[in-house]
Amino acid sequence: KKKFLPKKIKSYYLTNINYFTIINLLSYTLLVINMKPIIGIIYKNSLSNSSHKINYVYEDLSSSVKKSGGIPIGISNKEVLSLMDICNGFIFQGGDEIDISDILSLKEIINLNKPVLCICLGMQELATLYQGTLYSIPNHHHKGYHKIIIKENTLLYKILKQKEILVNSRHHDAVKQTNLLVSSISQDNIIESIEVPNKAFALGLQWHPESIYTTNIYSRKIFSYFINACK
Repeated sequence: KKKFLPKKIKSYYLTNINYFTIINLLSYTLLVINMKPIIGIIYKNSLSNSSHKINYVYEDLSSSVKKSGGIPIGISNKEVLSLMDICNGFIFQGGDEIDISDILSLKEIINLNKPVLCICLGMQELATLYQGTLYSIPNHHHKGYHKIIIKENTLLYKILKQKEILVNSRHHDAVKQTNLLVSSISQDNIIESIEVPNKAFALGLQWHPESIYTTNIYSRKIFSYFINACK
């Protein structure tokens, strides 16, 4: 025998269900709107002291993302495609050797117009994707600070609004030539930044803004602009 709710009770029940459903949907919408962007930082590989394979993200890079309003997560280059809908932007870290899997991941990210920041080796991988070549410059390894000249009408100039700034050096290779837009060079003609035009955000930096984040306003501006581009 079927049981039916009285009309008044049924009406009250349904009204309240709808009311709470609407509240939950609104709460979820506000949560999504205010959610911090998730930034996928591509792991680097190494071996532990006990010869176990490990993946790592530089702490100062992760910290810079968090301080700029993003949520950093470490991912492998093989996970990029599967996490494309979860991550709002990507960062390719510095390192020692170019990884072809990084370059293939970069291609997918740029084709889908996802914001990407490429640092040091990451910039060299970005240049390589666009038929770039590299060469050795051992005199720049731990050279300290040096001046770079920024070209107007570039993304980097739009971010910093400066024609010259001081940056740090921590690399022994550099981009010799590339089909990308070169947005800054050093006083000794080293390519310091490159850009993929007409994209949401695709910027390569030869220096390490994450290492001087707390003391350098221009580093903070770069990360802040990147995180905002990921929203």
